[in-house]
Amino acid sequence: SARRRMRGCEEEKSTDEDTRTSGEDREQQHSPATQKVVSEGAAEREPESAGKERAEDKADQAAEDAQRGVRGNQTVHTRPEALGIPQSRQEDWQRVRAEPSSPSWVGVLASLSSVASAVVRSVRELMDIAKDINLDGSRKNAHLPIHMLGVRYDVGQAADASAAGKEERDSAAQSAAHQFKLHVFSCLWFTYRSGMAPIGQSGLTSDAGWGCMHRSGQMLLGQALLQHRLGRDWRLPPNATYGELPAGYREVLELFGDAPACPLSVHNLTKAGEKAGKRAGQWFSPGAVCKALSILHEGSGYGSAWGVSVLLYDSSDGDNTIYKAPARRFLQDGAVVLLLPVRLGMHAIDESYLPKVGPILALPQSLGFVGGHPNSAHYFVASQGSQIYYLDPHTTRPVVNLALPGASSAQQPLHRSWHCAHAASMALQDVDGSVAFGFYCRTEAELEELCEGLDSLGKAAGGYPAVSVAEEKAALREWDGADEDSDSEDWVV
Repeated sequence: SARRRMRGCEEEKSTDEDTRTSGEDREQQHSPATQKVVSEGAAEREPESAGKERAEDKADQAAEDAQRGVRGNQTVHTRPEALGIPQSRQEDWQRVRAEPSSPSWVGVLASLSSVASAVVRSVRELMDIAKDINLDGSRKNAHLPIHMLGVRYDVGQAADASAAGKEERDSAAQSAAHQFKLHVFSCLWFTYRSGMAPIGQSGLTSDAGWGCMHRSGQMLLGQALLQHRLGRDWRLPPNATYGELPAGYREVLELFGDAPACPLSVHNLTKAGEKAGKRAGQWFSPGAVCKALSILHEGSGYGSAWGVSVLLYDSSDGDNTIYKAPARRFLQDGAVVLLLPVRLGMHAIDESYLPKVGPILALPQSLGFVGGHPNSAHYFVASQGSQIYYLDPHTTRPVVNLALPGASSAQQPLHRSWHCAHAASMALQDVDGSVAFGFYCRTEAELEELCEGLDSLGKAAGGYPAVSVAEEKAALREWDGADEDSDSEDWVV
């Protein structure tokens, strides 16, 4: 207390005995027996007012010790009478004693950091919501359809719609909204997990705070594999148990289990990321997670067994182009997942690209894209005007083991831990310029349909497209310094 600190300064001027006291002496001074002797001696030597102050100081000290629970290595006695606390202060002592222990500074800082991150995300979400609200309280894009991975949902009505047939239109809009929600629910939702087996040599048992791009990449590839095994029209039955779901679904989900033995686990993604210079605990870029997914796919056996390949386009030179020739070669062995990392702006997506990104999600071959804010990744699956919908991995959930003994897992809806019926939304203009698109083509006909769709979008919007199409990447000759014919078309300046 303030009284003890002031009196301590005065006592230091007269004696330094206390500062020379050893650790053992200090422990003895704080034992109940010693405190009692000191209390009696002080009462004999000091006037009544000084003795009263000493008693009050011991009450303050005892209250502080009681709140901590220990003093050094000595457990504090919990009886106020044994501590020499006056009757008038015992009520305060009991009140302080009942308060919970103060948290450590490490715990406080960790809690503050977690709260700050949650606040930042909440503020962003509120700002995104505010941008989509008109002055009259209505949503700006409410009358526009939602395009999700090639499916259109007419969830709203035009502002100038006539009153005739309003009931039918409302019913159709509600049905479309329900189907959109079911589509979202059917996507795999990978989030942070805690209580996992240690990730590599790092000793980390959770990816909270750094694995959001890992999880977003898992969602994109998981969606591709679900479409490959079950088709684009498959939807997850809301009330099914795990054992009632198709074998194709269960086989896909178990690839992404949170254990080193699972081919597409966060453990193996982190290990693959080491080849790109990323260690456990470091955030991946969209290009890095695509590279890691491609490495894992090539090194596992499920791709050849299921007849699906992963083609990663090189974006190191800033080329936002789907090349058809290599995709055709991959299609000779079965379906192909195309991964195209692109940069559409230095920070946020450039204004010239804003009207060109959303329509890509309306293409039947679209798998959406991964991106988000710096160090905060999401999986974007749908668009509605200037708004973009995404699945957010920033939720920490305990690890779930699907390989339970016997039929335990088959009789429970354990798979619901990987599904969410809510898709958050944000303004497309707030998305970081570095993203990675995904596309799935089962046949050459679907590849041609995709390329024609991308071409049409580029021509309709004008300017440079967000994703362009070409037959094959031109191989540029390096000039060796020799004179060449100026009319030659074999080299490029």
